Amino acid sequence: MILKEEICEIGQFNKPHGINGEISATFECDVEDVESLSCIVVDVDGIFVPFFVSGIRPKSATTLLLKIDDVDSEEAAKAFVGKPIRMRLFRPFEQ
Repeated sequence: MILKEEICEIGQFNKPHGINGEISATFECDVEDVESLSCIVVDVDGIFVPFFVSGIRPKSATTLLLKIDDVDSEEAAKAFVGKPIRMRLFRPFEQ
């Protein structure tokens, strides 16, 4: 289970882009850092759920177009509109 203390908000989904499930997203951090992410975290009904990113392409200086695994239609992408995008923080192992 992903806990709230283990994640930080990095952006927000905007709207679907096209009909194949791609969605635009605006980021508060450097988009070059986002381009290296393979996984994002989204709140789904109060549970933080990881989603794997299968494609990222730039749209503007702060906006990227994301393709998320298993989101293959405009309807599926609409479920993400307006939701915050988070990333999981990795902490070193405590001894």
